Amino acid sequence: MLKQDYPSGFYGNCVSCKVNYSAGWLDYNIDKIHDINVKQIYFKNSNHYILSFIEHIKENVIKKCKNLNQVTIELLSYDKDNILHRFIVSVSNFIRDFLKQKHNCCFKKSVFVVVIYESTIVFTGVIDFKGID
Repeated sequence: MLKQDYPSGFYGNCVSCKVNYSAGWLDYNIDKIHDINVKQIYFKNSNHYILSFIEHIKENVIKKCKNLNQVTIELLSYDKDNILHRFIVSVSNFIRDFLKQKHNCCFKKSVFVVVIYESTIVFTGVIDFKGID
């Protein structure tokens, strides 16, 4: 698809990675970030952006869970006192610096997504709405 086909669309970087971490006293500590994957994708509109994020979670996370009754999905707004949110922000900032990206995620305009399977967090992510009208 060419950009002129969808004049209201936009490009977005979809970044994924695996994170090894350990639980500290007040925060999670990042031990290793690996398998960083960056894709630039053209989105027709904000609905397409959200649906692509949902599709990514379905295909790469939920389909791997054998017992769907044990899957919980949390959609949360940013809470600076939430240990998991601070962890997600730390990972996001590390990846941004590592990839030398200029875009700063506005966590106050983002949705934090956490997928829990059998009482274990199997996915965390942020869908950033900064700059999307």
